[in-house]
Parts: sequence; C-alpha cells; structure tokens
Amino acid sequence: MSLAYKKLAANIAYAAKLSRLGFGSPPKLSTAKTILETVWPSSSLVPRVIHDHYTKGPPAKSWSLEFHLAIAFMRDLLARSKYQTVEHMQWITSQIDVPLPPFTTGKPIVVPAIYRSRAGSILENAIDRQHYHDIGWNWREDKDKALDLSGEWLNYDGITPENKNESVVLYVHGGAGYLGSATTHRLLTSSIAKATGGSVYAINQRLAPQHPFPAPLEDALASYLQLIDQDGDYRIDPKNVIVAGESHGGGLIMALLLLLRDKQLPMPGGGMGLSPWIDMTHSLPSIMSNISTDYLPASGFSHKYSQALDYDKLPQFQAAALEPLEKVVSKDDSKILNEDLDRVQFYAPNAALKMRYVSPIFDELGFRGLPPLLLQVGTAERLRDESIYAAYKATNQYPSATVSNDGYFPTNVKLEMYVDQPHVFQMILSTVQRTIALKQMGKFVRSLVVKDVENQPAKYGQLEICTIQPDGKIVDGMTNAPDANVLKSWEQRLQRTSLRERLEEVHKAVQSLEH
Repeated sequence: MSLAYKKLAANIAYAAKLSRLGFGSPPKLSTAKTILETVWPSSSLVPRVIHDHYTKGPPAKSWSLEFHLAIAFMRDLLARSKYQTVEHMQWITSQIDVPLPPFTTGKPIVVPAIYRSRAGSILENAIDRQHYHDIGWNWREDKDKALDLSGEWLNYDGITPENKNESVVLYVHGGAGYLGSATTHRLLTSSIAKATGGSVYAINQRLAPQHPFPAPLEDALASYLQLIDQDGDYRIDPKNVIVAGESHGGGLIMALLLLLRDKQLPMPGGGMGLSPWIDMTHSLPSIMSNISTDYLPASGFSHKYSQALDYDKLPQFQAAALEPLEKVVSKDDSKILNEDLDRVQFYAPNAALKMRYVSPIFDELGFRGLPPLLLQVGTAERLRDESIYAAYKATNQYPSATVSNDGYFPTNVKLEMYVDQPHVFQMILSTVQRTIALKQMGKFVRSLVVKDVENQPAKYGQLEICTIQPDGKIVDGMTNAPDANVLKSWEQRLQRTSLRERLEEVHKAVQSLEH
C-alpha cells in the first residue's frame, strides 16, 4: 500500500501543479479554517478509494487513480454540502480566486444598466403572461435592486498572429444555477481563449435561489446585447460572437438562443454547450444509469433550510396584475402536474420546469432555427442523454420529425462523445480528452469566424457525431447510438406530466446501487 500512497501523492502534486488553483492573497486564518472544515473529506475517503480502485477497479474503466480520487472527492463534497446552507456554499465559492494563467490578461467589465433594461423588455414580451403564475415571483423589478452585472474580458497574449481572429466567446458559467463566478471558471475560460485565438467575455450572472429564473437569462441577454450594440463600446459583429457555457450555463446559452430566435434578434455565429443542463425535469435514462460514474448528487442538489430558500420573501406580483390571467384557460396539457411536492430546483418552481426558457429540451420548435452548435458530453455522465436527444431533435433526425414550412430550418450540430468522462470533465483534471475537447472548441470557433468557403456548411440539419477515446483517438459515430425506438421512448418520457414519477425512478435507482 505504501507504493500506492507514493503514487497518490505524486498524482495529487501533479494535479495541483496543473490546476494552479489558489485563493489569490492568502485568506484569513478563520476563513481558511471554515473553508477546510467544509471541503476537506473524511479521513477514510482516500484509503477507501485506493482500496476500491485496485481491488474492484474504477467506476469507469479508463479512470486513473488520481481521476478516481478527484471524482470521489467531488462526490463526497457535494453529498456533505446538503448539511450546509445555500448561503454558506455560495460564500465558499466566492472565496476562490483562481489566478490568471501565464500569458493571459483579464480586464474587469461592468455591463451598463441600459442593457439589462433592454433585456428585461425583451423577456417580458417573450414570456407568455399565462406563465407568470408558474414563475412565482415579480422578476421585472429585480434588476433595479441587484448588484451591477459584471464580468471579465480575457485574452491569451501568446497567440501567434496567424491563429488570432475576431471571435468573442460569451461565456456563461455553470454551478447548478446557484454557485460559481467568472473567477472560479478562469482555468476553463482562459484555456478557451487560448484554444480559439480570440477573446472570452465571462459574465457573473445573478444566481438562484435569491435571483431565480428568469433573472440569470436576463443577464445573459443583456451581456449579448452589449457586445453587438453597434453604437456601444464593443460593436462586435454578431456572427463573430459564439455563446458558450457548461452545465447550467450551457442550459442558459441554449435558452438564450431560443429567445433570440423567438424575438427575431441577430443571431450569434454559433453556440457551444459543455455538458449542457437542458432538462430540469430529469426525464431521460442516463440520469439513473450513470449515477455511479458521475459526481452529481444522486437525488439532486439540496441544502439545510435558510432564508435563501424562503421563496415567499421574493417580490411578488400584485394580485390585480395577475387577476386577468386567472380567467384565461391554458391550452397546454403537458405542464407539470400540481402534486404537492417540495420545490425540486433552486432555479425555478416545479410548475415552470417545462417552460422552454427554463428547460430548453421542451422547445416547441425542436431547436430548429439556431446557429451551428457544438455539444460536448461525457458518456459516463448523468446528463448525457439530454445532449444526444437535442442533437437529433435540432437536426430533425428523430422518429416523429416532419418537414416544416414555418421558416425555421434544422440546425447543424456537432456532437462529441467523450468515453468514460463525467459531467463537465473539461474542468476536472488535465487529461488527453480535456486537451482534445479544447482543441475541438478552437476548431469549431475558427470554422465559424474565419471566412473559409471550405468550412461553411452546405446545407441545414447536418449532424456530425464523433467519439473521443481515452487515448485521444477520434472515431466517427457513436457506440450504441439510439435507434428510432429509443428516441421515441425518450420523447414519451419527456411528455410525462408527473415529477413524482421521475423522482421515484431516481430513488429506485439509488436503492438498487446500495444493495
């Protein structure tokens, strides 16, 4: 076992060197103590993982010991965090100050309030007033009381002139919708700036539960409007903007694209979703089948009750404003049933989880009419099936697909499947597959902004699928691609109106793993 410990120590040291993760200036002793008490795992975690790794094998075949330990550490932290308050976990992440890597420059940005105002007007016009009851709070005034919308502009200074281009990646960070910032994601965003040869604009959108849907979407839209305003400071050609995000941020950029399409606003050049969370109802099979190979909490994110979870304290619409809506009979019979369940997601009430701007997978147009998309997903992650379904749906290559005359063409999609990788593997450790993923992002962005006829798609609705093996080999296609029957069953699962049924499925899956 001593050899294993030596190997572990070397792996951890190597991982720390790669990550360059720090807290900027050293934190106060009391702050450091609180952080360590929250994040430090139990003394039995490391020996148990080492034992399991060499006796039972890792949860996913290709995982190295250090990767197995990293996933176990993250799973342990998220499992224990349910005994903390939301505010405490938000404070913990706010203390993380990831330094900029060498040759990367960052410039702080504040989005003028006028863009939030414009975004609010667009959203107010886009959201069906019948959904105001479901949204559950008066979001329209929140921007006037919230902190300024901020972010940072990143550039990689070591880029060679021939690889530099005018692309701007508008990056919306993830964190389950309630954690994280542009600073916590610097390792990833700076790597994207280096890979693309352009700039990255990473924003600090408002976070739930204090600022639930649609406040974060309003901020994403405001940032985009700022970039493309031809009378503003940046005056970026929309076609040179690529919107991107991971996890919940990936879901937000998909919702942003739907919003831009619906309101016929200028579209960006493309979108990149890294393990995008686009189904907040957790309807598809990988939510259950990949519990053991992912670090996402089996039963979802939950925390000790606190003020942040008292949603009744959010500003409410006056009864007189909603009274006319009570007389309108909704024609939507696919909405979530009122089953007297506790709120499942911090981001939105249960009744709103099937709104397309909350869960883009329920887009009535099936993601048609969008710019080219790059979707990167791990085969071992719980959100895997969402990206697969979205790729087939967007390209109009699914069982119930029909040719539509509504003017919205099928979308071009590149779907990349990374074997044995968990949720947002691009942020975990430096692996061969992470390196490939970044290169693929750079290639995708350059194909959109560099005017090369050979790179331009010949038609709409092209679906390109490739699988990236643990050794970095890229293979066309996908292992166990869903056939027509599987896709049809997924559609039926999405159409269900019961959240309770979904929660019971997950509970049964967890129980089966424990026995």
